[in-house]
Amino acid sequence: MRINKMPTQRCSVCAKKVGMVGFECRCTNVFCAEHRLPFHHQCPVDVKVIQHQKLQTECPKVVQEKMIKI
Repeated sequence: MRINKMPTQRCSVCAKKVGMVGFECRCTNVFCAEHRLPFHHQCPVDVKVIQHQKLQTECPKVVQEKMIKI
């Protein structure tokens, strides 16, 4: 009886076997250590826009109270 092996994960750019150290990107692909950064694999996900929207929703706008003149 054979035990079913997990399919080997490969880098989406260079097809190198990544094993257990594969890096999963926000674009849902797996990459090797060389192609893990977004600008190395031409990632279609714009992280700056996502972070900007997250900051706008989570951080309230702070308004300074008017000072009372003495």
